[in-house]
Amino acid sequence: MTKRTLCTIALGLLVCAAPNQSDIIKGSRPPEQTNFRLRKIADVPSGPNSYELHCVSTSVCWVGDYLKQWRTDDAGQHWALNYSSLADGNQISAVEYVDAQVGWILTLKKLLKTEDGGKTWLEQPSPLADYPIGELRTIKFSDGGRIGWAGGGVYRALTKSEERFGMPPNISDPQSHRVLKPAVAYTENGGKTWAPQSIPYGVGRVSAFTFFNERQGLAFESSGPLYTSNGGKQWSYVDFKKSCTDQKRLEGYDMQPVDVSFLDSENAWLLFEDGRMTRSTDGGRTWCDLLGPTMVKFSSDRNFLKQIHFLDLSHGFGLTASGLLQETNDGGKTWNQVESAKFDDMFFVDEHVGFLVSREGLFRIE
Repeated sequence: MTKRTLCTIALGLLVCAAPNQSDIIKGSRPPEQTNFRLRKIADVPSGPNSYELHCVSTSVCWVGDYLKQWRTDDAGQHWALNYSSLADGNQISAVEYVDAQVGWILTLKKLLKTEDGGKTWLEQPSPLADYPIGELRTIKFSDGGRIGWAGGGVYRALTKSEERFGMPPNISDPQSHRVLKPAVAYTENGGKTWAPQSIPYGVGRVSAFTFFNERQGLAFESSGPLYTSNGGKQWSYVDFKKSCTDQKRLEGYDMQPVDVSFLDSENAWLLFEDGRMTRSTDGGRTWCDLLGPTMVKFSSDRNFLKQIHFLDLSHGFGLTASGLLQETNDGGKTWNQVESAKFDDMFFVDEHVGFLVSREGLFRIE
């Protein structure tokens, strides 16, 4: 989920070439006409300064922040508070809803699970050891909730070189002379038991997963995105092709991925935190630059996308860091603002229907 040689894609064709400024439209043309509709369908509960949104159908959604989660079963006409905590350490750091009954909440200290739609939450054993041995940062389940992955890190001793030159404070513990190394755990029984998965040696943590199916997906790791085609039995760093990737981003590029959109088993778009966007036509194994960090100028000082979702090879939506909804009709090469309103989060239930949320309400996009 991090933000340029340009890759032009069509079904069955990949052509990579160095872009020039004439290839990138910097918001200077009017939006192309599309059939998309955006309409407000409901108000949302009063509370968070910024909402997160999760849906499992067109009717069942949750909105919330790091303290509370509200649920609707009728597309926002009624909301019920189904998680709340003001206790130190019980603030929400991640949520994962499998279906209308099963969901997970990861707090700073606990992993909780519900099997009754949020009426009750029971603490679960952590798939990864807690501090000071390690940390759990993210959890992800495939459809049905049987197959799942947990990501974070475990601490190891610093090497002599790392001791000498130092490590970033967010992944190291100077007092114990240790540093985090990425870790992934895997379950085949809905989280009852977990087994470690082997990933490439590195430093940092796994912060997010996106899976197209039970076998194919990406993990966002501190040193770069990891790819698997067998459910995580093997993880490997993705390959940014030299023929279609800016040389500066092949050497020492440290921006983190923030979002990925899988259209199908072959086509995917990967977004980095500085606005860079890359494109894959082999399911996420190899990537080519599509947009550089400054190639699209949005009408905001926070002029980069933080979320993307593609409905087909040409048509997609994006949400900027400042909350502006953008649309592309050429596979992500150009983007145009389609609404002046600002939104906190965007969530697509399927390739046709999605939702946006802000303090102004819940909106449906289709």
